Amino acid sequence: MGKRLAVEYFLNFINVAFIFGIINIWIFKKSNFIKTPKISKRRVNKKLYKLMIVGLILTGVLTVISLELDLNIYLLTAEFLLLIIFLYAYLTKPIEREVVENNTPSTLERITTIFLITTLIIAVCGITLSFLGYTNAFINIKNLEAYLPVMPLLILSDIIIILFFIPGFSVLRYVERKVMKPLASFSEIEKFIQENEKIEAEGLVDVYSEYINNQDEIGKLARSYTDLIRHNNNYIENIRKIEGEKERIEAELNIATRIQASNLPKHAIETREYIVDGYSNPAKEVGGDFFDYYQLDDDTLAIIIGDASGKGIPAALLATITQVMIKQILKHAKNPSKVLHQLNNQLCENNSETMFITLWLGIYNKNTKKIVFSNAGHNPPIVNENGEFEYLKINTGFVLGVMEDFDYINEEMTLSQEIILYTDGITDANDTDEEMYGAKRLLDFFNSSKKTQTLLNLY
Repeated sequence: MGKRLAVEYFLNFINVAFIFGIINIWIFKKSNFIKTPKISKRRVNKKLYKLMIVGLILTGVLTVISLELDLNIYLLTAEFLLLIIFLYAYLTKPIEREVVENNTPSTLERITTIFLITTLIIAVCGITLSFLGYTNAFINIKNLEAYLPVMPLLILSDIIIILFFIPGFSVLRYVERKVMKPLASFSEIEKFIQENEKIEAEGLVDVYSEYINNQDEIGKLARSYTDLIRHNNNYIENIRKIEGEKERIEAELNIATRIQASNLPKHAIETREYIVDGYSNPAKEVGGDFFDYYQLDDDTLAIIIGDASGKGIPAALLATITQVMIKQILKHAKNPSKVLHQLNNQLCENNSETMFITLWLGIYNKNTKKIVFSNAGHNPPIVNENGEFEYLKINTGFVLGVMEDFDYINEEMTLSQEIILYTDGITDANDTDEEMYGAKRLLDFFNSSKKTQTLLNLY
């Protein structure tokens, strides 16, 4: 009888311990009573604590055997005290790693909570079923014999708890080791991720490498993470190379912009007979639009405006080459149509990219106030006649660089007031609604402004 009661009391102690332990965990968590531990100053002797685990197991086994053999009460007491000492010493071992407090419950915590609640429900149900129908025996607790009828049900509930808890706890430990620990390691990547920066975390990659050879989902995830880190770092490295190349190109484009700008007239030519000035603003760093004006001799002035096809560096190169070639040809010929004819043939010789250029060339004589000009597909000039701006009706001609031996013609007009030359970069410009500026709007602009020299100064 004594041994049976001892076993029954022991099992019921476990049952009650489960219930109160789970309730206390819940209360401490809700009341924020649990304190996050800090790294201990004491050093951990791992061999010593391995021996403590062995001592715990041996002492526990000896205690159970002593209960079964009904040994001396003093020996049992000593064994229980030794068991408590071992347990206390092991549970209060020094902490080696920093414990980071996390208010957001992890997946493992949520699973454990569900497991504990299930255990609590089973324990409460076991006790409730045990005493159901034995109310008198439960109340008359002073009489030990009256308590015996409910013992079998209490033992059954205890056994259910033990059979549920131990395998369930083993499953939880397996899930923690095989699933949650790898996932927790993978989640450490968050603190290494920064925008536009490489993931410099060799130790993190080593953690993932531990699971790479696994053939399960964790292995696939580890391989994916290591590939992600490698691809991300390669991508960032390529982006940095591209940015470096972009900076180099921008620097070269800035130089090209200054070189192209240096080929354009920097100052207006002002004499008693005329004033000539110009303005250019390329759509990109460099462009194909250009203008030029310079005195050929004391009496004549060359005026050129052109627009190479396309934009950017190719158009700028064609425009620059054309400017140089015109200056060379004008040294030997001052007939605009002949200059365009010779220039066109030279551009057609090595035009592998089939680029072309529109050009208007005029030679003004200050004595006669006449301007002789020839046109190669460029926009017609705007002239001021009797105080009103209007487009000059001229021969269209044909663009340069496409068809050899094209015969350009000379035209002549007496320049009484003003002539305005421009490129289609103005008339073809679009607004936010994709509406072109247009030739009419340009003409209206000059008629409403009247003073073209003032307009150039505004730019």
